[in-house]
Amino acid sequence: MFCTKCGAKNPEDAKFCYKCGNEIYKTIEKLSDNSPESPSVDFSSDNKKVGVSKNIEKEKIDNKTKSDVEEESGNPLATFWNGILDFDGKIGRRDFWAAVIIMAAINVVILALCLWLNFMPLLWLYDILFFIASLSATIRRLHDVDKSGAFVLLNFVPLVGQIILLVMLLQKGTVKSYINPRWDGVMAIATIVLVMGGFLVGGVAYSDYQHQQEIQDEVSYDSDYDY
Repeated sequence: MFCTKCGAKNPEDAKFCYKCGNEIYKTIEKLSDNSPESPSVDFSSDNKKVGVSKNIEKEKIDNKTKSDVEEESGNPLATFWNGILDFDGKIGRRDFWAAVIIMAAINVVILALCLWLNFMPLLWLYDILFFIASLSATIRRLHDVDKSGAFVLLNFVPLVGQIILLVMLLQKGTVKSYINPRWDGVMAIATIVLVMGGFLVGGVAYSDYQHQQEIQDEVSYDSDYDY
């Protein structure tokens, strides 16, 4: 029995074509006795070929999907900054925290550079842009965990509200984040820089506080003996 769509020969009791899947209707006349015998078909080998081709096609689709995911969520900094004015989208958990930690470390480096150059406007400009981007990313992170962006206002509630907001931001969402392991290393380096910068800024602030206290003590001592 031959398929009316692709012409492939099928067994007499076949209901569907093994090659194209077309439904076979038993309306084809049988070959006459004096007609040449049609070549036999090895259905097992053909089925194997069909199975292999399907596996190859499936593998190509899987690889394409994987590459699409890597392209879309391969750079947390791009995801963070490209949506600086996007307050409706979503951002994955790992993308959010990786970007926040890395940009905070860069903030420490810019602070040290500005103090060394005695030029603070550069830090002010960066802080304004970082605040807007962080606000947008926080709202998108809340959307990823099915929360309203209005919960970002919890940040203005001292301690309790900030802890609740932090718990929300740490929850797992639906958006896939970066999958390249190199960003884990970058985030680890940024964390080290952030911790070292925190100690450095704290030490400088404490030293400045002590210096101001000494100046006040000297002024107070001099005022006591003016008369």
